[in-house]
Formats: sequence, C-alpha cells, structure tokens
Amino acid sequence: KGVATSAGVVIALAPGAALVAGIVFLVAFLITRMVSVGSVSASAALAVSVFVFDLPTPTRFFTAFVALLIIVRHQSNLRRIWRGEEPKLSFASKNKADG
Repeated sequence: KGVATSAGVVIALAPGAALVAGIVFLVAFLITRMVSVGSVSASAALAVSVFVFDLPTPTRFFTAFVALLIIVRHQSNLRRIWRGEEPKLSFASKNKADG
C-alpha cells in the first residue's frame, strides 16, 4: 500500500524519475517474480534519478527520502529474500479448466 501511494505522489512530483523507477520495477519483478525486489530496486533507482532530472531541490530531497523510507520498510522482505524464504508470484493459473 505504501509503495503504491508513494508512486502516485512521485508520478505527480517527478514524472520522469517515476518512469525510470517504473521501468526498473517491471524489469526486476519480471526477472525475480518478487514484488519486494521490484519495489526496492525501483526505490533505489528513484533515489538516484531524482538528481538527474531538473527538479526543484525540495522535490528531489522529498522524493529521495520517500525512496529510502520504502527501502527501510522492506528490511524484513530483504531478510526473507536473503534466506530464500520470500514467496514468488506465479503467472500460471492454479485452476486449470478440463478439456
């Protein structure tokens, strides 16, 4: 919920940086099938990309702070990933139709 809400705010404040973060999220998620990896990767990309785009200084620092907060809040997910316990999303249907 926090990442989705933050994404909405960032899209409004820094659309270019949000696009970069969105692409990073998609690539990381599609490779690992873990939303938390996508979220943390996108947050890291966002924290860097806000300093590449021409944005007001308060927007840069606010957005970088939000990105770092997301990473900090995902510490438990990162520990589970490290231990190999983080669940992966499956794209296959669990219920297959007969026939």
